[in-house]
Amino acid sequence: MPQGGHNSQDVVDLGARKVEVLLKDDLYIRDGRDAEGHTNNYTHPAFREIILSFFYSDAHSPARNFNSYFNEKVPDVVLGLVITVVRNCIDEYKYGHRSNIPFSASSYARTYQAVMHGLGQLRKNALHSSKLTTALSLWAAQGCDLADIAHETSGATSTVVNVVLD
Repeated sequence: MPQGGHNSQDVVDLGARKVEVLLKDDLYIRDGRDAEGHTNNYTHPAFREIILSFFYSDAHSPARNFNSYFNEKVPDVVLGLVITVVRNCIDEYKYGHRSNIPFSASSYARTYQAVMHGLGQLRKNALHSSKLTTALSLWAAQGCDLADIAHETSGATSTVVNVVLD
């Protein structure tokens, strides 16, 4: 909050500044850095929460109805859509208070295309592509567990363990 008390304009101004920070250099798409100092692109925790809530948690969720598509990892196009929706929500607070900005394919097509272009760049980088795939696979496993959907765990080839008792 602004120092020395606040009034409603102070709160509006603070909100507008926070939105400006999120949009500067697309900060809203990142989740800090990993232990080696590499940026965590496209993995903000809000994306995970939205994906789990909308795409996995309901009895009529897309993951339940199209489980082969959502089973191994969250599809890139789903991540792109969620990031675009989050951008719409941030845009609604651009002036420090909520202004209704209808979300439609036509109004956010350029944003979605930019997000997907960035994702394409990320996928061309082995390190960042691997990091994102790991995150999306984990989110899918968590979502499948949440929705009680059977899923393959990465690297698992058998549900039987062979032990040697000698």
